[in-house]
Amino acid sequence: MKESQHQVAIAIGKVHPDIEAAAQIARACYDAGLNAARVDNTFGDVAEAMMAPLKEAGSWNIHPLVHALNPFGPVGGFGGPGGLDQIPEARRYGRLFALPTVGAELPLAPGMSWSFEPSAVVGGRAAMIPPAAQRAMSERAKATATETPGSHAVFVSRPAVVAAVISQAAQGA
Repeated sequence: MKESQHQVAIAIGKVHPDIEAAAQIARACYDAGLNAARVDNTFGDVAEAMMAPLKEAGSWNIHPLVHALNPFGPVGGFGGPGGLDQIPEARRYGRLFALPTVGAELPLAPGMSWSFEPSAVVGGRAAMIPPAAQRAMSERAKATATETPGSHAVFVSRPAVVAAVISQAAQGA
């Protein structure tokens, strides 16, 4: 394997019901991707399967849902109506639009590997992994975590909170 990737969002304490709902949709995206990951399906089949729970729930995602690692390049399940263009902080960048699946026609074959990054946004709140699982991982790691409302790019939407957390960590608090 050329690369391994794991992204975890950590939530501590009571989370907003929208985050719980988004996490369940993200999990459904993951399950749909696993079910579609079969020899003779295409990379596009996996991307479409992962997008289906989002569409059914009237939700959207914050980054590609799946990208191939070996062979490197194919990426899919990114963007859609009602997505990033709905975040006030992102609107100033203009040109926000859905991207087609790159490598959609690539047939899945033994030996291929890819990364799933299921996410969902409900009511402006994003989640990747159900909060209960996030809490369990944080506790198991004996991590200090901070929860704050904000966009996917919390360092842009809540820079003071992020700066305070970094400062605390630097001071060993």
